[in-house]
Amino acid sequence: MSLLNTLLYLVLPAVALVYLFVRRKLSYWADRNVPHAPGSFPMGSIQGMGTKSHLSHILERIYQRFKSEGSAAGFYFTMRPSLMVTDLELVKQILVKDFNS
Repeated sequence: MSLLNTLLYLVLPAVALVYLFVRRKLSYWADRNVPHAPGSFPMGSIQGMGTKSHLSHILERIYQRFKSEGSAAGFYFTMRPSLMVTDLELVKQILVKDFNS
């Protein structure tokens, strides 16, 4: 019985910590009120990459979905929050005018 208790005391908190970590990582854009593609563990918003779709097709779908909703949208590349700028003028501002060389 002590082995079962030990496993419960070790495994349950570990699973709970992993769950809370993943949940916190995948709520980054929602916490900041940024329109975003929902993510899931472990691939984030790019589910099917390499098996069903190429990364460029997935990113194009995200772009097409959010280009009318604002100047930027969030998505999750694996578990990492990433920002996609969808407004051409904002892209020019960032890459040309605000770029310090």
